[in-house]
Amino acid sequence: MPMRPAQGDLQAGDRFRHDREDRVTETATVVATRVDAFGIPHVRFTVTFALPSGRVSETERSLSLASFVAHYRELVN
Repeated sequence: MPMRPAQGDLQAGDRFRHDREDRVTETATVVATRVDAFGIPHVRFTVTFALPSGRVSETERSLSLASFVAHYRELVN
């Protein structure tokens, strides 16, 4: 059964996957976590998109920790 990341358990280098309905696989690699000025924890991560055609693209993003763990549920380390 896939492991879901628990809030506060994320470490730099952790990798999580999200398989989309359009057959694109997103793989998120945690870069860092931090708490903003309002006390909201955030995750900075790179996300790699693997398309059915085999094409891959990568970008860096940031989400609140709650949004990150809701979207990226499967640990792939």
